[in-house]
Amino acid sequence: MAKQRRLVTKYEPAKPSLRLLAGVAVQALQVWGKLMEANFPAADALQLAKVMAVLTTNPDVMALEKTRAMLVQKYGEQENGVFRVSAANMPAFMAEFQPLTEATISVELEPLPLSVLDNAPQMTPGEMMALRPFFKEN
Repeated sequence: MAKQRRLVTKYEPAKPSLRLLAGVAVQALQVWGKLMEANFPAADALQLAKVMAVLTTNPDVMALEKTRAMLVQKYGEQENGVFRVSAANMPAFMAEFQPLTEATISVELEPLPLSVLDNAPQMTPGEMMALRPFFKEN
C-alpha cells in the first residue's frame, strides 16, 4: 500500500487592508511627500516611509496620480516650471478627473498611531484631512 503524505499548510494571517477612495489616496500622496522631507525620530520615520512605499507601489494609486498629472498639464498653465490649473480651467479639469477619484481601492496598510506625527512640520487642516484615513487616534 502506498504511503499517504500529510499536507501541511502554513498559517498566514490576513494582511491588514485599508479601503479608501482613490482620490483620497492621491491627495494623501501629495502630503506624504511633504512628510518625507521632514525630520522624525527613527522609529516614526520608518513607519512613515513604509506607508509611502505602499502608496507609491500601489498600481491603482500610481495610475490615478499619472492621470492627474497628465490632466494638470492638459488644463494647466506652466509657471516657473510648474503646471497649475487656473480657476477658469478648473471645471473642465474636475469634470474629467472627479469620476476617476470615486473608485474604492484597497491598500495593505494598518493605520498608524497619531502620535507618529508628534514631530511633523506644521500642517494645514486640509493636509490632515488627506492623511486622516492612515491614522488612528491614540
